[in-house]
Amino acid sequence: MPEPKGVAICIPASGKPVPLMWAVNLQSLMMMPVNTNCTTFVVLGKHVDEARTELVEKALAANVKYIFFLDEDTVPPPNAVRHLLKVMETHDYIDVVGGIYVSKSDEPYPLVFRSSGNGSYWNWKPNELFWVTWLGMGSTMIRAEIFHHIPKPWWKTVRESEGDKLTRSTEDAFVCEKILRANGYEKGLDDHMADWEAAWPIWADASLLCEHHDIQTGKVYTLDKDGPCLKS
Repeated sequence: MPEPKGVAICIPASGKPVPLMWAVNLQSLMMMPVNTNCTTFVVLGKHVDEARTELVEKALAANVKYIFFLDEDTVPPPNAVRHLLKVMETHDYIDVVGGIYVSKSDEPYPLVFRSSGNGSYWNWKPNELFWVTWLGMGSTMIRAEIFHHIPKPWWKTVRESEGDKLTRSTEDAFVCEKILRANGYEKGLDDHMADWEAAWPIWADASLLCEHHDIQTGKVYTLDKDGPCLKS
């Protein structure tokens, strides 16, 4: 097989109208560095885990090197794809890296995590590249090769009940757990950081703070540009 090249921008879409700034931003996101192939795939009207699976299949068939997921309600900075390409090209141990956005809630929290059941991870600085066990996939780049090393299903939204306890695992947590286990982290989302940080495969980039839009109400959820600033 020829060497994988370029990036696929993959959009799981409901078919509803997208925010104006999303549409305006898309053109900038598609502006690649010189001599970098770019293709775009859209899957309409499917559940997000089914849509992401189909998008990965299309990207692998196109033999791309990187897959960039862009959700219809997420507006990253216009340089997001170019920046994440640079991160990937200069950090060959990273399989997943993404921008940061917050929940659509009255008290928004960042969708970046370091374990299951322990809430968001807040202890990071603006512009920091930091390890996580999982993150929201709305503005995230994945090394396509990893999907050759993890079995299907790659993406799955899981609801399980045990007694009075209901466990819900979103499709982004599901795939990150698989990627961690494929890299030898047997506890998956609850594994701890390796002694050597460069071994860790999943990272968040705090230089890419994204808008999270509620398509129904038009409300926009964001983090302060200065970030949590909790790190000493």
